[in-house]
Amino acid sequence: MNFSGILLLLCFVFLGNERFDAHATFLTTAVRKQMFLAAFGVFVGPVFLAAMALPFVAFLFHDVNTMANLIIHVMPSMAMYNLRWNAPALHAAYPTFFNLQYLQEMQDQDDTLQKNSRGLEPPDPNVGDLPFWNGLDQPSVARNALLVYFAWWVPYTIWMLLYGLKLPVYPKKGSDRRPEPKYDTVFHSLWRGGPCELVGSVVWKRPKDISQDQTQRNDFEVRDFMFYMIGHALACVIVGIGVVGSISYMGGQRGHAWMLLLATSLCAERGAQRYTYYVTAMYGQKLRNAYKVAMTSYERIPMMGKKSS
Repeated sequence: MNFSGILLLLCFVFLGNERFDAHATFLTTAVRKQMFLAAFGVFVGPVFLAAMALPFVAFLFHDVNTMANLIIHVMPSMAMYNLRWNAPALHAAYPTFFNLQYLQEMQDQDDTLQKNSRGLEPPDPNVGDLPFWNGLDQPSVARNALLVYFAWWVPYTIWMLLYGLKLPVYPKKGSDRRPEPKYDTVFHSLWRGGPCELVGSVVWKRPKDISQDQTQRNDFEVRDFMFYMIGHALACVIVGIGVVGSISYMGGQRGHAWMLLLATSLCAERGAQRYTYYVTAMYGQKLRNAYKVAMTSYERIPMMGKKSS
């Protein structure tokens, strides 16, 4: 299961279920607050950035896998939006489930940020008890999100190096040592083709035919994977948390809403491009091939009235 999906389920179960409280006394309000800060930072940061950037996250209603990717990457940020800006309505609708007392602290901070934006108070992006960034030694949205991200990054990288890199590999021609692969990973799906050849030629000075062979067999080098993972970390930390996350958190309700609109528009655009391809290029090619076969068959039929020799 996707890591973000697991984290979202944990948040819904742990953050405010009063029925669960009787059996989990260790989940104090302070612990829940740190979990919420981490979840908010991850869901409006790296996961949200993935919804904007990944090509397989799109509105493609007939494709179950694509729609699952869309829900996994967009829904968490929508959930955080509702938890933050519609907390009273959620608590009224589910009084025994959502018990997020510390959301009032976030609301107090939002009120202060609005006053700052109007010039009523000196601007301070880290007011209140729920700051976006307060250093590595103090709890904050960005700090907690970084901890959760690298808590995923380190074991995932180790697992891929030890086991995952070879799961989607096709056996070499004439070799029967390994069966056909049944699995694929995000790294393999994104690295096939252009990225493998580009990085291989520019960074590693690798011959193009070797990169093409690696793409055909899904058998990439460890240095390719580490290049991808380091780039993944830089993008998630700098762009995901530092830009997308900060706008969604410090921009208030309007900033978060605009980021949701941007992500939705990008996913809709990718879906529209795919449908355009299906309707025009792909189906057009199929029609041309069928017409070519039909014309070839027609030309082989003897003309009516033509005498046979």
